[in-house]
Amino acid sequence: MPARDTYARRMSTTAPARTPRAPVRTGESYPSLDGVRAALDADTANDRTLLLRATTQELGTTRDAVLETVVRRLDLSQKQAAEAYTLAEGHETNPRSVWGYVQGLTRLSQHTPWQDGRYVLDRAASRLLTTVH
Repeated sequence: MPARDTYARRMSTTAPARTPRAPVRTGESYPSLDGVRAALDADTANDRTLLLRATTQELGTTRDAVLETVVRRLDLSQKQAAEAYTLAEGHETNPRSVWGYVQGLTRLSQHTPWQDGRYVLDRAASRLLTTVH
């Protein structure tokens, strides 16, 4: 019985675990939810225009011209540029378009085992997409 007494005594003197609580706010929403709501309610016309331009704007007329352009603009190695093009060629209708090539970079990133390599490829895809005008 002494073991049980020790356990009961220890449990009675242990402070309960504290859980942080969110501040209670009445009559107003959280700023992060406001941002989400604004993004969900935003007009999509600009996004549609960007996607349309990205799918029609080509980086070059041939595979070699596209590879030369992306190696120069994005500081990618020739090997990475070629692998991204090959992936885009297999999955996209126009791998020469900005959108098609960005999809190839994203697919290559997903096949890359290390996070730093994925980050470099995803940033390159993002930079390429921002060149659409």
